[in-house]
Amino acid sequence: IPPASALPGVEPAGRSPESEVQRLGALMELMRLGLLQPAGLEDALRRATELVARTIGVARVGVWTLTPGGEAIVCRDVFDAAAGRHHSGTVLAADTHADYFRALAAGEPIAAEDARADPRTACLAETYLRPLGIGAMLDTPIHADGAANGVLCLEHVGGPRAWTASDRAFARAVAGLISLVYLHDARTQSEQRLRAILESEPECVLVTSPEGRLIDLNPAGLAMVEAAAPGELRDRPIASLLHPADRDAVADLLRRCASGATGRLQFRLVGLRGTERWAEAHAAPLRRPDGTIEAVLSVIRDVTE
Repeated sequence: IPPASALPGVEPAGRSPESEVQRLGALMELMRLGLLQPAGLEDALRRATELVARTIGVARVGVWTLTPGGEAIVCRDVFDAAAGRHHSGTVLAADTHADYFRALAAGEPIAAEDARADPRTACLAETYLRPLGIGAMLDTPIHADGAANGVLCLEHVGGPRAWTASDRAFARAVAGLISLVYLHDARTQSEQRLRAILESEPECVLVTSPEGRLIDLNPAGLAMVEAAAPGELRDRPIASLLHPADRDAVADLLRRCASGATGRLQFRLVGLRGTERWAEAHAAPLRRPDGTIEAVLSVIRDVTE
């Protein structure tokens, strides 16, 4: 198959310096979306597909995710520039589009300049390309944890279209930023689930820095130390809530956990109102994704008799 640039009727693909500046500005805006997500994942994807369509001059831009078993891809959002509308929910099954899914599995961008003739995308012709009038596709994998879990689709409506090196580089950069959006959303959801668990936990759950300063405390912990809100305690030394005779032992436990160990200790807590109680703590390090230790997590039970 000859490249689309050699086919009759193909659209010109030249890019001016002004368009390159525009693309750089679009990437900067997408970086902001990836890190801040104004109103969650769906809003970020809608803004991203609109921005890409506008910047690269393409009729349709979509973000699709691979189902956990790899049996299909599902459209999370596609922006139709001509209609000015977003759609979602379309499903393309692997068993009826095998050549396309094999190409996706290779992990490389699919620059189909004549999508209905390209062997990687021709299987989409009857079910997807012709009904929508799509003549060319630039599909770039979206990776997470080293594996492709989705695809960014740039779809040209009309005849063949040549995808320039600039088009491909821009699509790769956007796909990388969308992967950050997914990671941010997954982390946010994980943090929300963890927060819900901590707030319902009947025992005190305490997070301290390796140096022994308070970072967070659940409601049961606030009640145990007689505080009304976390702000009363944040960045306060844990030693200020301990009986003087037990401060060295607790400091030693935190140092050991900050070095990767786990530990258990009984000591006396002293609340903000002066109430003293015996407590038993089970402590362990909290690690970042790269394995380094960022804090110490302690589950503390009141053992006062």
